Amino acid sequence: MTRANHGWMLRSGAVLAVVLGTSAGSIAASECVPFEIVSDGSDRTVEYIDHGAEGPSLGDRRIGRRSAAVSGQDGTATVRWIVESVSPDGEEPSIVADQVAYIFDDGTLFTRKIGPRIGAAPDVEGVSSGGGEGAVVGGTGVFAFARGTYEITRDGLTSTIRFDIRCD
Repeated sequence: MTRANHGWMLRSGAVLAVVLGTSAGSIAASECVPFEIVSDGSDRTVEYIDHGAEGPSLGDRRIGRRSAAVSGQDGTATVRWIVESVSPDGEEPSIVADQVAYIFDDGTLFTRKIGPRIGAAPDVEGVSSGGGEGAVVGGTGVFAFARGTYEITRDGLTSTIRFDIRCD
């Protein structure tokens, strides 16, 4: 098979994947259009690791998991995160760094964000890094080569995450 024919077959396969997509994650990523997910916080687990001095301090972590639904579609995602304090003890505002994986049936999006701590540690029901915008830094499966931004808005434990991604 020549290289030119191979490229045509890859493009044809990509079109077929869009038409036959089996989950909301694949539809959003294959078309590479903005989409959003919503989590009401009802299926949520959070662990707090107090590192160093008692209370908020450098190296403290929140590790968690929550479920989310893809807005307007049948798909779901599992969201797994690590939020770590990156400010020296006593520094205000206290800054945290997020690493998040949004796991769909057919691929995963990876994101990063840095910003002020919201909520008092070790209150694991509180939101630790608040809303705001972060970077989509990559992905796997149908999200391979993904890049762009995401924005989180929060209302209590409900989070809406809007992805503005490209997958080329």
